[in-house]
Order: sequence, then C-alpha cells, then structure tokens
Amino acid sequence: MTKRKEDEHGDDWHDVRIPSEHFEQVQFVNWARATYPDLLIYAIPNGGFRMPQTRKHLKEEGVQPGIPDLHIPELNLYIEMKRTKGGSLSKVQKHIIAHLKSIGIKVEVCLGFVEARQVLSSACLSCGKAAGGENIYPPKE
Repeated sequence: MTKRKEDEHGDDWHDVRIPSEHFEQVQFVNWARATYPDLLIYAIPNGGFRMPQTRKHLKEEGVQPGIPDLHIPELNLYIEMKRTKGGSLSKVQKHIIAHLKSIGIKVEVCLGFVEARQVLSSACLSCGKAAGGENIYPPKE
C-alpha cells in the first residue's frame, strides 16, 4: 500500500516518496546560486498559509496569485516549479503564464530540480553566460 500525505496547503494528497515542490525548489536555488553566483535568482512567495491579516496586507500591497515561483531578471526568465509527479498548474497560473509569454517574457514550468537545472543551464548557454563569477549575494548572518 502506498503511503500518502497531505501537502503544505492541506487540501491535496501526494505520494510521500515524491519530493515536495518546496524541496525541489530549495535544491534548485542552492544549485543555481552555487553554479552561477553572479546571477540574481529570487523567489516570489505567493503560496502557502498566511494569517488573515497578513493575507489582507499582502493583497493590498499588490501580491498577485499565479505569478511563477522564481525570477531570473538577467535572463528575462520566470520558472514555475512543480514536483516531479502530481503537480499541476492552477487556472490562475495558466492565465498569468500565458499573459507573460504574450508580452515576450520567458516562462518555463519545471517538474523538479533536474528539469529546472536543464532549463537554467540551457538559458545561460544560449546567452553566453558561463558558470562561476563574482558572488552577488550578501554573506549569511
């Protein structure tokens, strides 16, 4: 019998042997920052549980559901991370991604770390960006 577990939103069920989207994204960001330390990559924290007051403040400040998880400005690239099996785009995500693509922004939906690594490596190769470089990230406190 397959073990199943509730995901971080509490409303979906997945096989626990498949790494979570969170785990895959953390693994990818750590790899990307180590491989391309001079390339800015940052997360857009739209998902997850929020207290009602925090949710209200974020909405007032302009948080938009459906925005992809990661942005790499130098490459004009957004990456939406999904787990390797069981992850799918919401209707809002599909709408936002289609809009971003229609205005010339690159968006890739990646099923896990390996796929995201391939997308970033290919994007860097196509624009002549080599691995390495000066670290742009501040030291950890």
